[in-house]
Amino acid sequence: LSWEDANLFCRELTRVEREAGGLPEGWAYVLPTEAQWEFACRAGTTTKFSFGDDDDKLIDYAWFGEQDRTPQQMHARAVGTKKPNPWGFYDMHGNVVEWCRDWFQPNYPGGTDPFVSADQGAGVTARGGEWRLPLNWSRTACRQSLGTGGIAATIGFRLSLQQDAATELMDKEKTTLAVIAFENTGRSVQHDRLGRAISGLVVGSLSKYAALDVLERQSVQGLQTEASL
Repeated sequence: LSWEDANLFCRELTRVEREAGGLPEGWAYVLPTEAQWEFACRAGTTTKFSFGDDDDKLIDYAWFGEQDRTPQQMHARAVGTKKPNPWGFYDMHGNVVEWCRDWFQPNYPGGTDPFVSADQGAGVTARGGEWRLPLNWSRTACRQSLGTGGIAATIGFRLSLQQDAATELMDKEKTTLAVIAFENTGRSVQHDRLGRAISGLVVGSLSKYAALDVLERQSVQGLQTEASL
């Protein structure tokens, strides 16, 4: 899925959930910011990976370095087949690189949950490494810049349930952060399917090759980024 597809999915899922009465007013599904993604990946750690600095242990937590797969294997692995990070999130390292909400800036700003808008960066930030790339790309701090229309069997995304950014009322001390993993297995999804059949997509097509990974955190205060560690 492209970055535009991922954002469209977020908007449509928000609309459908609100109309069904399952989502309170003022809350919305969005892509996580880069800082939020790294906060979830680190899970309170300051090491190379969420499990420490031992490269030899990455094989237990991530799909990576598999550029020699057969044509029939050119897709992401099922979510949750490796060990989770300390907060219970699966596939934060490797498998697919994940879209973030903000744009890429080489000198990433530090601080608490900084956001890089379109007029500040070039390309969109993606994090996490992926199954084809070597170990170094799966580091917690590793960053990538991708074009917004990029679609590949190595790209996926997570959802973050937050107070609607449009209201500008987010209280970071009370925000509940929920991250849901949707992994792309190489099959592109058309915009009209996302826009017109979102409920069927969630329970039907995507359920065949996607898994949900949900964890609520009561605060996103004190986000740690590569620049602030």
